[in-house]
Amino acid sequence: MSAINKVKKKIVNKITSEDIKHLANLANLPLTKGQAKEFSEELTDVIKYNMDITQNEHNKYSKELTEIIKYNVEHLNNIDTTGIEPTAHAVGEKSVTRDDLPAPGLEDTEALKNTNESHNKFFKVKRVLGD
Repeated sequence: MSAINKVKKKIVNKITSEDIKHLANLANLPLTKGQAKEFSEELTDVIKYNMDITQNEHNKYSKELTEIIKYNVEHLNNIDTTGIEPTAHAVGEKSVTRDDLPAPGLEDTEALKNTNESHNKFFKVKRVLGD
């Protein structure tokens, strides 16, 4: 087995159901054991597929994409746009956002009334970073 294949195998083998459960916990997403196993397998397949693309395939697809982009740019450059005003939006939309003006906010008690826990007038949440 080549050194590259050993590295690939090592990387792919590191994606476990426990890794998925840990990520879901950090994101505060409910996840069943079955879902964690399924996501672990799917993510492993995606990574394996992307790692199996050879340099030749990468160069081929990159070259094809470059040719497609050049063709489209040349086509756009040949369009006569004389007398057409530049636009930022195809439909001429104007900004519909309100002015950013100061306004009274919620009182502390009102803001915190639906939280499970608070401390010194702050929301108290589960630790997200680190162990």
